[in-house]
Order: sequence, then C-alpha cells, then structure tokens
Amino acid sequence: MRVAFTLDDIPLWPRSHPPDGYSVASIMQKISDALVRNSIRDVYGFGNSWSLVQHPELATVLDAWVAAGHHVGNHTHSHLVLTEIGWERYCGEIDLADRHLAPWLSKAPNRFFRYTLCHWGDTEEKRATGVGASRR
Repeated sequence: MRVAFTLDDIPLWPRSHPPDGYSVASIMQKISDALVRNSIRDVYGFGNSWSLVQHPELATVLDAWVAAGHHVGNHTHSHLVLTEIGWERYCGEIDLADRHLAPWLSKAPNRFFRYTLCHWGDTEEKRATGVGASRR
C-alpha cells in the first residue's frame, strides 16, 4: 500500500495569523522536524501565493521546506473557493499562483494542484472545464 501525506495552506493561509509566540517559520520547522523523526519524506505542501506577495520574507519558509526534501504544489493564489466564484476567475487564481510559486513548483518531481476546500465546482460547466486538473 502507498500512502500520500500532504499539507495544505503553506506557508500561511491567507486569512490566518500564527498564535502568539509562534511564527510561520517556527511552525513549519516543527512540522518538518516531525516528518523527519517519523521518516516521512517527499511531502507535498500545497501553497497559496497570496502570503508570499503580502510577506515576501516567507519565501525562506518554502526554501527550507524544499531543502528538507519536500515539495510545493499549487493551491490557488488567495484560497478562493470554486463554488463561490466563476471558473474564469478561479483559473486566473491558479495561473497567478503558478507564477508566484514557480521557483518551488519547478523543483518538484511532479506538478500537482489541490482545489481549495476540495470543492471541484458546483455546476457542470465548472466541472467540465477541468479547472486545475487538465490544465497541468
């Protein structure tokens, strides 16, 4: 049996903040350390690029994640949900994240995209466009 371990919303979910006494870097380091202790490697962290635009210093968090042997996948720019917006705008979110996450996406052995909140679309039109899956 093969199991995939993935992590969403790295390095920072767009509308969240670390609790007092913690930083994004310290939280990600603790996660990475736990993965190493448990011999879990090649984990895909699905990132929102919004946080990198707002806080460019978070690029070091993704650098450390990749240096630890993990990978980055696309999780849209600002974590908008396909069931709440049109597919054209959603595709724009994917493309924008591709551009901002390019330095880390390019280092992964495979390119993956994860729908936000695992919502694939609430209409046949949205599902038929193959948003994300067929575009990669």
